[in-house]
Amino acid sequence: MPKIVRMVVEVIDELCTGCNLCSRVCPTAAFTLRDRLSSEAGTSRMIVELDHAACYNAQRCLEVCPHEALLMKSLDEPFTVGTDLGTLDNAAVDALCAKTGIPAAAPVCPCTGTTMGELAAAILQGADTPEKLSLATGVRTGCSELCMHPVLVILAAAGHADAPKYPKGYQWYAAAPSLFQHVGADGKLPQALKDRYPEYRLDEEIADLARLRTLAASEAATKNGPGDMQ
Repeated sequence: MPKIVRMVVEVIDELCTGCNLCSRVCPTAAFTLRDRLSSEAGTSRMIVELDHAACYNAQRCLEVCPHEALLMKSLDEPFTVGTDLGTLDNAAVDALCAKTGIPAAAPVCPCTGTTMGELAAAILQGADTPEKLSLATGVRTGCSELCMHPVLVILAAAGHADAPKYPKGYQWYAAAPSLFQHVGADGKLPQALKDRYPEYRLDEEIADLARLRTLAASEAATKNGPGDMQ
């Protein structure tokens, strides 16, 4: 589901101290720290520069800026962010999603409505970090937290678990443990795991989880229209 971006941030040069907190929380890595030019207002040696095309109105920067050096401005021409599933092999998308135990149609970002299939499609098109996934799909450009688990899980499933953390780990969260991490290629849990925890009836648990995820994906597939994040 595409996200409509209607606002982007603007840096107030004279108030920016170059503390770099904004760049450390931006999910799309839209900020760059550089030397301040002599023609730019302000007294600090460093200043941040914004890549406007990479600003998706996440507003994490506004929350952490200690000097109120950032403000949001409405765009004259809003733009849409999303990954087109129609250009890829659906079987490849489904196969990658299956490795995570989350159906392709399941929404994994409550803020933008991004689905697991969109994340898979973006990865198949070359995205190999959370920041690149955010740029390609809009995921993590709302609260930046609730969708971190599926983002890390599908990156790991695609062989990108060792992707470098950007920057200094400020916006990375650990993937939550899940039974689906132990499901084999045959769709079953290892017998050793079931023998170790017989009291938990893990076969029934994994079947219930699969049904719930399939139901969520089915409900999501019936909804239409772009995600409209102001």
